Amino acid sequence: MSRWFTADVTPDEERAIAAFMQRLAKSPAPETPILSSQSAIWWKAQLLRRWDEQRQAARPLAIMEPIQFLAGLTAAALMFLWAAPSLIQAVSQILRSVRPIV
Repeated sequence: MSRWFTADVTPDEERAIAAFMQRLAKSPAPETPILSSQSAIWWKAQLLRRWDEQRQAARPLAIMEPIQFLAGLTAAALMFLWAAPSLIQAVSQILRSVRPIV
């Protein structure tokens, strides 16, 4: 674990830090403009419009995802059924060629 703050601060450094913190405390806070209710409503409407556009753009992806999953499972099952006779034949040949250890 690293130590972020060390206790070995000289008195001069401590005074400099205290002076800086006092200057910082006396400085005025920055003014932030307060949005009028009309502009706040406009910003919210724009945000909702963008969210709706993003949702509509993602809708085809959400629809296709389960379809792609089912198509992949179907293709895998068909490939397994197609290859099953060859697999059974290969396994039976391997088992016939193995001699029992006596």
